[in-house]
Amino acid sequence: MTFREEIKRKDRRMLSQLDCIFSLLDPIKHFLVDISHRYEILVLCPTNKLQNGGKTVFISQDRQTNSGLLVMRLGLAAVLLIHSLPKLFAGSSSWQSVGTTLGFINVGVPVAILGFVMLLLEALGAISLVFGYFFRIACIILFIIFGLYFFNYFRIGYQTLMLWSAGLAAVFFGLVYVGPGRYTIAVKLEKK
Repeated sequence: MTFREEIKRKDRRMLSQLDCIFSLLDPIKHFLVDISHRYEILVLCPTNKLQNGGKTVFISQDRQTNSGLLVMRLGLAAVLLIHSLPKLFAGSSSWQSVGTTLGFINVGVPVAILGFVMLLLEALGAISLVFGYFFRIACIILFIIFGLYFFNYFRIGYQTLMLWSAGLAAVFFGLVYVGPGRYTIAVKLEKK
């Protein structure tokens, strides 16, 4: 058997295995469609459409977008809280370290106070991300903070953290335009 024949044989075997897996998933799809017809609910499926009595019903992208924004907000908030809270509660030596890192700003305040303010803004921004309240203001502040981190790491030539800071700054800049999504405490308060 030549090398090409062996590859074709393996491809055919893999395709038959995939067909077997898809045939196992077919009853699940039919079950979901049956439930959606019986109880008149719309079940999420990966293809974003279900057959409903001969006509195709499309599922709104709104729910998926808002869920994605919620997951993104919670993930970013967790990272920010893990970064800022231990340093914030560690005391003036940690504040001094962060202030020294951002000492190139040179705004005329002691570096310990500068470090404390930056860590406090990060923690408050993370809380704002979780609840979605004052969201755009928090994203602008976080964009500025990570932009400052970017310029600091660029200045000292530390490429890895420079790229991460630039990436987070870009994410926060994008979130300013997108907004927090529907799943926020702010929306719940406004509805009452």
